[in-house]
Amino acid sequence: MKKIKYLLFLLLLLPAMVYSASPGSINCDKTNVTRGDIINCELSINASDSITVFNGTVSGIASNFTINKITGLNGFSSSSDSVINLSNPSGKTGNFTLAKIELKVNTDASYGNQTITLSSADLTSNVSVTLKVVSGDSTLKSLTIDDYGFAFKSNTYTYNLNINASSIKINAEVNDSKASFVPDMGPREVNLDYGQNEVKVMVTAENGDITTYVLKINREDSRNKVNYLSALTVTSGTTKLPDLNPIFNREKIDYILTVPLEIEKVSIGASLAHIKSKFVTDFGPKEVNLNTGENIVLIKVESESGDIRTYTIKINRSSESDNNFLKSLTIKNSNITFVKDIIEYNINVLNDITELEIDAKAEHEKAKVEIIGNTNLSEGINKVLIKVTAENKSERIYTINVTRLEKGSDLSDNNLIKELTIENYNIGFDKARYEYNLKIKKETSLDISVLLEDEFATYEIIGNENLKNKSKIIIKVTAENGDIKEYVINIEKSSTTLLYIIIIVIVLILIGLGITLYIYRSKWIPIFFEKVDQAENPIIDEEKKIIYDQDLEKTVEYKPIEEEILTFEEDWLFS
Repeated sequence: MKKIKYLLFLLLLLPAMVYSASPGSINCDKTNVTRGDIINCELSINASDSITVFNGTVSGIASNFTINKITGLNGFSSSSDSVINLSNPSGKTGNFTLAKIELKVNTDASYGNQTITLSSADLTSNVSVTLKVVSGDSTLKSLTIDDYGFAFKSNTYTYNLNINASSIKINAEVNDSKASFVPDMGPREVNLDYGQNEVKVMVTAENGDITTYVLKINREDSRNKVNYLSALTVTSGTTKLPDLNPIFNREKIDYILTVPLEIEKVSIGASLAHIKSKFVTDFGPKEVNLNTGENIVLIKVESESGDIRTYTIKINRSSESDNNFLKSLTIKNSNITFVKDIIEYNINVLNDITELEIDAKAEHEKAKVEIIGNTNLSEGINKVLIKVTAENKSERIYTINVTRLEKGSDLSDNNLIKELTIENYNIGFDKARYEYNLKIKKETSLDISVLLEDEFATYEIIGNENLKNKSKIIIKVTAENGDIKEYVINIEKSSTTLLYIIIIVIVLILIGLGITLYIYRSKWIPIFFEKVDQAENPIIDEEKKIIYDQDLEKTVEYKPIEEEILTFEEDWLFS
């Protein structure tokens, strides 16, 4: 009875285990592969009967590929990671993916087409896939620059070099014969700019991978970089125009100028500060026709190195003035030295001062002056603003930094000079000595530098012009509290008047002597010696040395002219 049951079981199982072979295929995620690549391939089958087991053999991998893993799909499981042995107890029919096979390309795989074949009794025919092993080597074998050496390594991709040349020649060789250079990125000649240059050498491997080598080349720029003006002027024939605002300074590049409506054309004058700089074409000195309103004039200076500095002049052709300067500024009980171009001042005041007595006058009659913040000064630092608004509404603000002292504090009475120097002279300055004598040469003024002991004291130099003998130069120092001290320099200067008079007298004497000698030596001048004067109608016989007077009918002897002159010279010289 047991034998019958066993046979019936086998008969029932037999239809599930016997099935016809099915067509199949194998597809991989890439067909061009590189040594070391991981490839995922899928085994598919079209089963007309239910399939529960699939066994197969992979050939063609040899030393080129290694099976890393076999994973069953759609209910199938794999019993091995090296051979195909798949099973699915439930069975499956139709067109489906049976398994995923992960392959690795060996590092010594042969280049070229490699065919992998899967054979199985469960397939109607063998299935295969062709993979092309291509090179992924995009490195360089060598990289050199003519006339310049550096240490090259194929796995170093960036180089910092200093090359002072206008151009270089790059030589390069690929490591793999199947690789190639990216167009225009291989061996070549390259022109170098001054400063930083980035030169690339790019290699494409057979598989399309690209490696880039970068040469960061610094070319030292020894060219002059000065791009300043030394002067900038705006003129209009003989018509006097206002000064540029601000006054020209080569470091300042923006200027404003307002001209009257009748000024239709101006001349822009500009001088270069360096011989190797130049004006950018059409941006140098020029004649400018002015439109009504604002006119923008650009002056561009290019240094030898190519750096460009642009000076901008805004010329407002208007009947309204842009003069927003103060003409004068005085503060009661303060001794500030006002200069219209200086817009910030520092002063100290006593504690009982809560408001400054300020007298500020505008330089232009149509400008307006407004004082801001000059009430209820607090102890410590306060800011008082003086706003000057020009006729054309442009503004300039002068700032007074006012320190209101604490109760009991006094203003400094220090009116001493700390240092006093005079160019080309040493007076042996001592702050406690107030008078000096200085003998000078031909100067009409001296270059005097003064440094005060107290930063809040001020000084004034008086009499330092048209210097002559017995001139006095007075340096008047005013302390913060108004106390005054004067340092005096007495000038000694040699007079050249007497020397000039002596020279003139000597010259006149010599001229007179020369004229006298000339007269006595000349035979064509009337004879002055006495014997000849006595003859009324003389006939001179030089051979006999006699003079015959025709009217008196007598002769007289005479000396030759030279002897008479010699006698005269001796008498004159020794008389």
